Amino acid sequence: MGGMLEVELGRVAMQNASSEQVKQFGKQMVDDHGKGNEDLKSLADLEGVKLPSQLDPKHARELQRMQQLKGADFDREYMKMMLEDHKKDIKAFNDEGQRGDDPEVKGFALRTLPTLRAHLTIVEHTLASMDANDRRKSDSATQPDPATGRPGKTQN
Repeated sequence: MGGMLEVELGRVAMQNASSEQVKQFGKQMVDDHGKGNEDLKSLADLEGVKLPSQLDPKHARELQRMQQLKGADFDREYMKMMLEDHKKDIKAFNDEGQRGDDPEVKGFALRTLPTLRAHLTIVEHTLASMDANDRRKSDSATQPDPATGRPGKTQN
């Protein structure tokens, strides 16, 4: 379910994000999680397990909520969501890779971990960049206007 949501949210990011960095990350989610979902489906078929083909109501609501956001609001919310999701995913995949019973599933989890960790690194760097940009905007907005001495004007 999480992998399907990652792909769908990635598609939304490619449309709704204002930051090129966030749009590119969305594309990476579509590509990487799409491939991961296909690999998982193949494994599930071998194991005789049927995977869901559509989002459950909880995940569909998350997708709908995110589809309503645009621009910088979308960027921030999406990246915060990706931070939390990837932290949880890394823990779950690591636990499965270390303690799982099925060798094929363990292998899938361990093969997927480097990609999830790389995604987390990108998310952390993107959020740090957003925070730095926000601080710069905030700092420049509170600089006093040289002519009046009042705050709120940006200096040129």
